[in-house]
Amino acid sequence: MIPMGFRISLILISGILLGCASSPYPHIDFKGWDRTETCCLASGKKMAVASGGTHASQAALEISQMGGTLADAAVAAAFTLAVERPQSLGLGGGGFFLYSQPGKKRNDVFVDFREVAPGVATAKMFRDSQDQVIPLQSRFGAKAVATPGFVPGMLLIHKKWGKLPWAKLLQPAIRLARQGFRVYPSLARRIDEEKKALLEDSYTKSLISINGELLKKGDWIRQLDLAQTLERIAENPQREMRSGITAQKIAAFMKTRGGLISQKDLLRYQAVIRKPLEFQWNGKTLLLAPPPSAGGVVVIEMLNMLARDALDRMEPSEYVHLLSESMRRAYADRSQAIGDPDFHKFSIEPLLSYSRAEKLRASITSGQATPSKAIRPISSEDLKENHTTQLSLMDEAGNAIAMTLSLNEFFGCRLAVPETGIFLNNQMDDFSSKPGEPNVFGLLGAEANSIAPFKRPVSSMTPTIILDRGRPVLAIGAAGGSKISTHVTQVFLNLFLRTPDDLRKAVFSPRFHHQWLPDQITLENGFSEKMIRTLKTMGHSLEISDRTALVQTVWRNPEGSFVAVFDPRDEGGAEAQ
Repeated sequence: MIPMGFRISLILISGILLGCASSPYPHIDFKGWDRTETCCLASGKKMAVASGGTHASQAALEISQMGGTLADAAVAAAFTLAVERPQSLGLGGGGFFLYSQPGKKRNDVFVDFREVAPGVATAKMFRDSQDQVIPLQSRFGAKAVATPGFVPGMLLIHKKWGKLPWAKLLQPAIRLARQGFRVYPSLARRIDEEKKALLEDSYTKSLISINGELLKKGDWIRQLDLAQTLERIAENPQREMRSGITAQKIAAFMKTRGGLISQKDLLRYQAVIRKPLEFQWNGKTLLLAPPPSAGGVVVIEMLNMLARDALDRMEPSEYVHLLSESMRRAYADRSQAIGDPDFHKFSIEPLLSYSRAEKLRASITSGQATPSKAIRPISSEDLKENHTTQLSLMDEAGNAIAMTLSLNEFFGCRLAVPETGIFLNNQMDDFSSKPGEPNVFGLLGAEANSIAPFKRPVSSMTPTIILDRGRPVLAIGAAGGSKISTHVTQVFLNLFLRTPDDLRKAVFSPRFHHQWLPDQITLENGFSEKMIRTLKTMGHSLEISDRTALVQTVWRNPEGSFVAVFDPRDEGGAEAQ
């Protein structure tokens, strides 16, 4: 709900994008969410926020109105998201924070608070005596958990760029955990989908059921244990997740369940400040996530391949074909190249070079799919040195933030730490359990992403900020596993090229994805039968799916106003003033 006094644009969208069916957005279930096609947008002059949570966006606005910085607002929203989206992120997870600050010399920083492998982790920890990967062990149970970085990341962000007292930033989250909220459709659906694993543990069962009955849409959910945990973190943030009550409970739980995280791991964890990738595109500057994220590299490689193509004038089926072929090649390189830069000493310059992109572009044939088995990833020799959620914010001072947070899969490893309300991640599955073996998202990995103590796994998270003449004009990111990079790219290509200056249409329009292997384009519902037939005649294998990355965006339009749009495919919130 948008507070009174904030203007919401009510523009009826018409027209067809990318060969969609007669309704502009037949792939979006507006009725299931009691929404219309004019939903999900807020605009204002001072600041704007879009996130995967109604209450989270309201928390950001609340803190901003109290005089907090944009970083304060982001921290408050992140903690509130941890309450509002227990299936997607939380204190047991981690993420990335991309921040652009104005000034005589613009300051752009990237905070990596990604989870790390426990100190006793080994490269073959998920393989049996025959060196075969043990099915599901990297996804389910305590052994799948990497040392969480959420709270240390929030602390670093607040220390560097916050203004209001730390405890004040956690109040919206504590209030929501205590007072509760109604279960929304996607939370109910994820509980039902994961019920078999969630119900196996008595404490986890207590968090997703009432009197033995699974929570369903419209039920009231209160998280009193999580509220108490948040209160302890608000009172003593430096100690609580390192050596305090919560840390002790996590370590004890790991020990009893066969997990590898010790209190020493929690004490040792440090968030890291890195330099964002910077890329010039279409007269604008893109700030992107560096390794251990693969997202920024994939986006740059795709855009380099497409640099000479008139994407804004391209016929829809050829556009999908060409962009999919660029995805195919970029993801092939991703499988070989990216790892934690603190462990895997490599240069990403060959991946970002225009000369390589030109060679890859030359291998794309108009109107004809290239079999993935014919695509060879970049050689390791060429690289030697010579469910998740998104939060986007911008303000009138020229600050912009894009932050992506995750547990990896829905409800992470499907376990929660008793008496804390904290669901634990399963980010160990983001490592390469064995070179050439796919993870849950079908992504392949190489030695660059092998497991090692204290190492960060490769991520698809792609928080992105786009600048025009040095001033932020778009903060964008997404949640959705391997689809994140491709869907972020499509939305900003829509906004700046395909559906100019219409952010709602850019976000609402159907999306597609290719990741090299499996050899197929995944199309969201909403593409026309004609489009599908045309792609098949080109030789593409197609899968139709309603699973998509959820993109959250804030845009400064040409008039100087902020427009925030949250993805209508799931729970979300857009606020502005």
